[in-house]
Amino acid sequence: MSPSPTAPTAAEVLQIQRSDAQCDLQIRIPPELLYFQGHFPDFPILPGVAQLHWAVGWAQSEFGYDGAPAALQAIKFHQVIQPGAEICVRLQHNPARSSVSYEFRSDKGLHASGRLSWA
Repeated sequence: MSPSPTAPTAAEVLQIQRSDAQCDLQIRIPPELLYFQGHFPDFPILPGVAQLHWAVGWAQSEFGYDGAPAALQAIKFHQVIQPGAEICVRLQHNPARSSVSYEFRSDKGLHASGRLSWA
């Protein structure tokens, strides 16, 4: 099955709450997401690289970082994320260390976590 050129590549952001050092995003994972195509046909899961890509993008946009992080630390994928899931993504900014920690959580518990550091 070839990928659909119109399939979305982003989560649907339902709500955002911000403060100086934290951002909470409530997201929904679209069932038609491009990343589910072929990953895996009988049990679709959101690839970890997509979760990491989103975390980096949100850290950049919410806390003003440019370019790729210099380091990815303590990256862990605890539970799979499937189509249609509603997830809370928490980003915690540590400006003194130029880093952002993130967690993907749902009512099923922790899905992914890690820390992104810029030089």
